[in-house]
Amino acid sequence: MNFPSPFPMHILIVTPHLLQGSTLSAALKRNNFSSLVVSPLSLSHHSHFETDGIVFPHTLIKEQWAFIEVFLKSISSRTPIIFFDSSERKHFQGKTSSSLLKQCIFMNESIALSQLPFFIHEIVQKSSPQKAMQVGQISLDRISRSVSFKEKTIELSRKEFFLLELFLLNSGRTISREYIIDYVWDKRDFVAQNTIDVYISRLRKKFAPVSQTPIIRTIPCLGYQMDLQ
Repeated sequence: MNFPSPFPMHILIVTPHLLQGSTLSAALKRNNFSSLVVSPLSLSHHSHFETDGIVFPHTLIKEQWAFIEVFLKSISSRTPIIFFDSSERKHFQGKTSSSLLKQCIFMNESIALSQLPFFIHEIVQKSSPQKAMQVGQISLDRISRSVSFKEKTIELSRKEFFLLELFLLNSGRTISREYIIDYVWDKRDFVAQNTIDVYISRLRKKFAPVSQTPIIRTIPCLGYQMDLQ
């Protein structure tokens, strides 16, 4: 599965196991990411690094954290930091680096290599509100979370915004209910059967005053599709 993202994404993979890190890098490349694999010790040579997300796929030893803490404090507060081992949370507790917790994601369960690019893509997409998106006559600004259609401002709630963003990223494609739940809601949340229908209905109503036809179509047994033609 390739992600139709209008923004190129770069991922920094930090691991002492460079060969396994290269395997993850190859999986990301197949899904339209660029990436760089570095060892924790080499971070001392990078005082500043532009990246959309940082991934730590392996458990790190105490000696490596001296380099990592300094490096993480130099990155943007918008950059998500993804740890594949939830036990790494202990390194952020009771320290000056605890302020970084708000941008850290700790995985509590193993995910197959084939699914990791999807998982990382979703986190970066939500956590890095960069640039504006224009699809047809819909404009979406990820920084201000503002939306306009035919130059008319559309007020959306947080979940409505993420739902619209998902449709814009997949304009013309059918999106399953499962995909919507994974993107808009935390996968640990319980989502009632009719919740998605309610939010789809809300989006349709908010665009109805400036759209002659519904912007989102229901595809029986498959999901939903946005068609801006």
